[in-house]
Amino acid sequence: MSLPIPPTNTTPLNTKPLDVQPHTVTKRDTVSANHDVERMTPREILQELKNDFGMYGNPYTGLITRDYLQKLADGIAEWGPPPTPRQMKIAQEVLRQTTFFDELDSKSKMDGIAYDDLAIELGDYNNLSDNGVIKLLIAHFDELGGGDTYVNLKELKQAAGRIPSDKTYSAGATAAASLLLDRPKLYAAVDKGIGFLGLFSGKVDDRFDMANLNYQEGKTSHQQARHRYPNLKLLAPGVAWEIW
Repeated sequence: MSLPIPPTNTTPLNTKPLDVQPHTVTKRDTVSANHDVERMTPREILQELKNDFGMYGNPYTGLITRDYLQKLADGIAEWGPPPTPRQMKIAQEVLRQTTFFDELDSKSKMDGIAYDDLAIELGDYNNLSDNGVIKLLIAHFDELGGGDTYVNLKELKQAAGRIPSDKTYSAGATAAASLLLDRPKLYAAVDKGIGFLGLFSGKVDDRFDMANLNYQEGKTSHQQARHRYPNLKLLAPGVAWEIW
């Protein structure tokens, strides 16, 4: 797993100051937070991390890392107000369950957990970045292509439910196909991909293989969809989008 390149700019990703008054932590707050978090399921903790990613993710790298979770567990935030007792306890719980963190981290090719990793694990595809869509396509490549070397446009449309098919697809495969079809620039990049031995550009032929996806995974944006595609409207949770 490669380490991210240290940023040359010391300004956090979210540079707008937060007009929030620090919360005075009381013993009652801490006891209540401990009780609530200890009763949460792993999925509920994942949901909490995703919903409040702006707190749990390091503002300089955009990733959840052990080092930053430890800071939060100690009541320290790099940007904005300090963590609440509940946020501190969740950070402590994730650190305590080492397997929990390792399983998520192992699915990422970065030194930490990205927003997309949490969203895919939860099956919540609404706000995936282009990079997240590529990850989802890789995960469901065999299902989309029926075991073939390539996935073609017809197979994508069938998986997305836009033309009839006798096959039944998982929610992840349907979302992957729909999201790719509704992002024309991303589709064009995946379609073209990389050519023989990685020395030349590929060709536009309305199909792609795993090599194309692996190539694009290292090139695509990590910006969440609501920021990168502000004119996309969600039609059905995690599935269909349209351009306004």
